[in-house]
Amino acid sequence: RSREVMGLLGPTASAEDAAAATAAAMTVPLPPAVPGGLGVRKSAILATPNEPGSVKVGNRWIKIQTPARKWTWAPFSSSSRTDGSLFHHWVRAGVEYPDYPYARFDIHLDPLSYTLEEYEKYLQSDSWTKSETDR
Repeated sequence: RSREVMGLLGPTASAEDAAAATAAAMTVPLPPAVPGGLGVRKSAILATPNEPGSVKVGNRWIKIQTPARKWTWAPFSSSSRTDGSLFHHWVRAGVEYPDYPYARFDIHLDPLSYTLEEYEKYLQSDSWTKSETDR
């Protein structure tokens, strides 16, 4: 890298000049610390030139003053379960579900029935028995 810097400085530059230029090029200036006890990196994250008091999440800036939404630990039961079990999960405060929202994805299938001839023709195998097939 110092050869690149020497090439940029010209043929009359010494090795000391090249080393100093390389060190200067490799140091990245940090933003100044914000008064109030925040560190240098935290102040760089929290402050923007246009809107102080916002945080960058992904490609969006979110204001810190906006209060977080309230969540509660609530019980629920699912109509797809026949045992009447009661479970808990986090939901937004003030939202009540009459039924568990994912109960609609539970599909109950009727068991298949077959004759002995169909079993011998299509299902019979050496690796399992008829009683294992009927489970």
